[in-house]
Amino acid sequence: MYYQPYLKAEALEHYLGDPHSEKTTFSYENSAALDIEEAFPQEIVNELQTWGLHHYYVPVEYGGNLESYEQLLMLLRLVARRDLTVAIGHGKTYLGSVSVWVGGDQPQKMTLGQEIRNGTIVSLALTERAHGSDLLANDFDAEPNPEGFLLTGEKWLINNATRGDMLTVFARTDVKGGARGYSVFLVDKNQLGEDAYTCLNKVKTHGIKGADISGIQIHKTLIAPDTLVGKLGHGLDIVLKSLQITRTLCASLSLGAADNALRLTYQFAITRELYDQKLRDIPHTRRVLLQSFSDLLIAEVCSITSSRGIHVLTEQMSLISAVAKYFIPTSIEDMISQLGKVLGARAFLVDLFEHGRYQKLQRDHRIVALFDGNTLVNLQAIINQLKTLAKFRNKARSNQDQRLATLFDVTAQLPDFQSDKLSLTTKGQDTVLNSLYHVDQLDESSSNLVAIKQYVKTILAEIEKLDSEVLNTDWVINSIPARCFTLAQRYCLLYAAAACIQLWLFNQQHLDSKPLTGIWHDGIWLRICLERLLNKLKLPITPCANAETLFLEQLDKQYHNNMLFSLFPLKLSDYTNN
Repeated sequence: MYYQPYLKAEALEHYLGDPHSEKTTFSYENSAALDIEEAFPQEIVNELQTWGLHHYYVPVEYGGNLESYEQLLMLLRLVARRDLTVAIGHGKTYLGSVSVWVGGDQPQKMTLGQEIRNGTIVSLALTERAHGSDLLANDFDAEPNPEGFLLTGEKWLINNATRGDMLTVFARTDVKGGARGYSVFLVDKNQLGEDAYTCLNKVKTHGIKGADISGIQIHKTLIAPDTLVGKLGHGLDIVLKSLQITRTLCASLSLGAADNALRLTYQFAITRELYDQKLRDIPHTRRVLLQSFSDLLIAEVCSITSSRGIHVLTEQMSLISAVAKYFIPTSIEDMISQLGKVLGARAFLVDLFEHGRYQKLQRDHRIVALFDGNTLVNLQAIINQLKTLAKFRNKARSNQDQRLATLFDVTAQLPDFQSDKLSLTTKGQDTVLNSLYHVDQLDESSSNLVAIKQYVKTILAEIEKLDSEVLNTDWVINSIPARCFTLAQRYCLLYAAAACIQLWLFNQQHLDSKPLTGIWHDGIWLRICLERLLNKLKLPITPCANAETLFLEQLDKQYHNNMLFSLFPLKLSDYTNN
């Protein structure tokens, strides 16, 4: 079986060429040099534009190539594995446009689609210097006027605020503020006039040093009525629903960084001699490599499930996107940190080891957990729904969601995305976690499957325990006990376990790719990944040395065959591993 979303991603990968080669524009060496100079990667961005990556930021119905969010996630993953700065700088146009795809009218969508296809850069002007994540404290004004709206204020820490051509601006349209006091506007900087705005200086950052992280001030400037996106006063709804998509797509950045980090470390581990043996063969190193490979695959499963969920479980994305945005970046950040300990001093070198790739990707990746809602924001979004989820859990025992096959079987055709189904709450629906109540396809024909079946029982018992603790814990939204954040973190680990179980069940029969048969057969990867998650939950496991050996052999095989570290085959352009 070939994983369909990888088709375009592999085409992009081979178009870009071997990142180790001096002849390649999008190379590790060039990215390192740009990082040192804190320079925007314009030449690399131009190459991505020539290939047409920006066309995948526009849905097909508005003239673009965006067929599914699963496909876009994989495209950005391949860019991010080379350089997160480029992925974040280029992908910002989708973030800038998504509020229009979610809340705009047909003429706005068609016009913006044409603009993006023509190369227009779009930015989201959301945050402000004094207010951060507190959107209802924003004081950038769009005062209603007989001729339109009068914009006044400053937006800060905005990606591509200076380089961008168009902005989607979140602005206060009612001086009293509140949930219905804000609106979204699509503003073309070229139509404002030179004196209408001032671009603020680029802000120095620890990571993504070449990105245009700056700001903009707009000085009492009149904009036309048709710049309003959606209904007046519905800006908060539009932004929060749009973030459900972009938070999910942020997983691509973490997956790319994880591949880069593991590839660098494995390369070092198989070539470095220490104590008369390969570094890879030292038990502690093998343990770190095994855990890191499993962390990457778990993140991939959650990413696939979440991106397919945009199409299949649209009304549940308030929960799914928060889980993805919290769990994937934090687990990959921990993974990168552990791999750095294997590299030792080389993890810190700027130019003496692989062009300083490791220290750059580690710095760059830290930003992923911050934007589009930071770690605490996403955990709180989960906490706010835990009681309702627990109360509705019993209904799940008798009602199986008929969409499970479409969600988890990666050969199943995804339905068209319907933005009007996005909601600010799941209303108690929890398809992924509840799916475990209907797992009956596991036999006991091998020791691995016996262990997996026991793990499913353990996870179900832990769900019951979690629900009980949630229902017996009281809190209010502005005074959440620290214990609740721990409960939300445990929920995410259980969610990841459920996603892994279902992805294996729905795909193991028709996955016949020889390079990957080894870990799909007999549930090898599933057992290792479940044991990793249960270990994080501090629940009992029974590790199998043979399964771990087969798992690490797959890591070695994917590395030496220049394949993306993945559950599905994708050939890379890194010819230097042969």
